[in-house]
Amino acid sequence: MQYSYITSVLVPVDFTEKSVYAMRYAGELIRKNSGVIHALHVVDNIFQDEKNKEFATKAKENLTDYCEKYEKILNTRIIPTVVEGNIFHSIGKTAENIGAQIVVMGVHGVSGIQFLIGSFAVRVILGSKVPVILVNEAYEYNSFESIVLPFDPDVKMDFLVEKTLELAKKYNSTIHLVSVLGDLSFFRKIAIMRKIENIIKKIKKNGLQYRNVILQDNATNFNQKILEYATHSRAEPIMLSIKGENNDSNGFVPAEKTGKLIEDPRVPLYIVNPS
Repeated sequence: MQYSYITSVLVPVDFTEKSVYAMRYAGELIRKNSGVIHALHVVDNIFQDEKNKEFATKAKENLTDYCEKYEKILNTRIIPTVVEGNIFHSIGKTAENIGAQIVVMGVHGVSGIQFLIGSFAVRVILGSKVPVILVNEAYEYNSFESIVLPFDPDVKMDFLVEKTLELAKKYNSTIHLVSVLGDLSFFRKIAIMRKIENIIKKIKKNGLQYRNVILQDNATNFNQKILEYATHSRAEPIMLSIKGENNDSNGFVPAEKTGKLIEDPRVPLYIVNPS
């Protein structure tokens, strides 16, 4: 089955440089497919009604100007949307309401107005039924020609593999199945190789090209090696899955290894939420 290209993208905007990175990446993502970008600014609803109205009115003016500017720069249609609410719920809900196929979000430090960092970004993803792409810097979109699928032996891969196949079929991508097995025991490696073989069978069944990359390094260097491989091979995005687990600090945590990549997305991350 051939899936349609991504043509509707939601970009949260807080008027920082990271928002610009996300906007430019989204523009490249949908440019060839006559798509549309929905630029979203969330006015926090912690204030009283009159104060909210004041912030919302100013935000609409700023966002309209912002969209007009980047429509010319990116040569694509950008629709401004301002909502009152909470970023952890409003981003995903708005994406669902407008029928966006993907959210492209800039991630940055505490200087940003909406503080989309680390565990905060995870909370936004957990509140979204729509997949999320995280970008942290200017990155040249390569039409998803090569997609990195990290194999994490500690998590169930079925859902992530399914979503990777869906994306790869949209763009006829080559899937780079990357694992780090250097310091694992012989018997553990044998068990993992069987799982990898099953994933490869699914890739072949879907008629897609792939590379099975086994990196001989310490598993504790998993994140570093995945980033290095993606950077050197110019493959993007890196596919990740969020799993919900009880955690006293923020309610949920990502998969132990791959989730840490969210803290430093030097390569765009494509994240899906099984829940």
